[in-house]
Amino acid sequence: MSLVYYKFKSAKNHDHITFDGTGISVFDLKREIILAKRLGKGTDFDLGLYHPHTDEEYRDDNGVIPRASSVIVRRLPPFAPGKGNAQRYVNGALGNGPVGRGDGGGGAGGGGGGGSGGDASASEGPGNEEDGSVPAPGSEEAKLQGFFQSSSDQWKHQQERMAEATPVAHSGGAGGASRGGRRMGQGGFDRPPPASYVCYRCGQKGHYIQNCPTNGDKSFDKPRIRRTTGIPRSFLRSVDIAPEEREGGVMVTPDGGLVVATPDSKAWDQITARNKAVLQAGDEESMEIPHDLACPHIRPQDHGRPHLLREAVQTLCCQTKYCDECIREALVSQNFTCPSCGTHDQSPETLSVDYASREAVDAFL
Repeated sequence: MSLVYYKFKSAKNHDHITFDGTGISVFDLKREIILAKRLGKGTDFDLGLYHPHTDEEYRDDNGVIPRASSVIVRRLPPFAPGKGNAQRYVNGALGNGPVGRGDGGGGAGGGGGGGSGGDASASEGPGNEEDGSVPAPGSEEAKLQGFFQSSSDQWKHQQERMAEATPVAHSGGAGGASRGGRRMGQGGFDRPPPASYVCYRCGQKGHYIQNCPTNGDKSFDKPRIRRTTGIPRSFLRSVDIAPEEREGGVMVTPDGGLVVATPDSKAWDQITARNKAVLQAGDEESMEIPHDLACPHIRPQDHGRPHLLREAVQTLCCQTKYCDECIREALVSQNFTCPSCGTHDQSPETLSVDYASREAVDAFL
């Protein structure tokens, strides 16, 4: 059993790969390192092996590293996203030439020219870009070729889709072309519209808006009738008016009827009643409050005058009517003693709602 030791540049300790024989190829060693370290598919990095003393890169995948040797492993960024040369070793695709890296992108042999490549399909010499065989990956020529190839592939794909599409026959002839370039032949606007179709220019049925008799009539060019989308039916009132007498508030329903929107009277009455109660609450000093609707608890701000019952409740002991807030404050301040009859241990939880008095107060306001 033979060993080859390797260490990543940032690692402290060496790891080893075991194999049979007196040496292992650079390709097999890179593959074993990727599998042992679980580096993934190898599409996002390049993998390089270097001599530990001379820092010389082992570029030839067919080269043999003797057993008991030590190498330095480096993960390097690919020349293009998703084009890392490490995927060759994961897939087991052995190339025919040396593999290296550099800012020029092409495969470099032993020369020190414009750089090296990260792909096994690169040619072996640094002059591959000059002889016109294969452009260096990452070069301007390679980018242009990739752009043209992508456009060609898209066009071929579009042609395939067009060939598989079902042809559509366009009817022409008698009707001529209408607005928007649509033809009015067979299947066009010369056919009767559906029974539910309403011309939103004149509000009538029986014809399309393109064939409306009022087209071109400047005296009829008024704002179009609106649709009732989003308005509840309970807020709509049907009207029967001639189209020429329509006003801006007239709308048309999906079945062709003319309606106008009516206000929500119930909600408006509730709002006005609430505002009226709030406005009149501050005028109690000038109001003559009935005796049965007055709270017996006199507050400091009342200056000796009775005030109107608010949220009326009754005590359990003597059935006296109080404002809910007033009686709760009185019970807490008087050690839970009823301010009316003096009964002890009267909890605020024993208070009952006086619905009759509340309705009488609302009617009084």
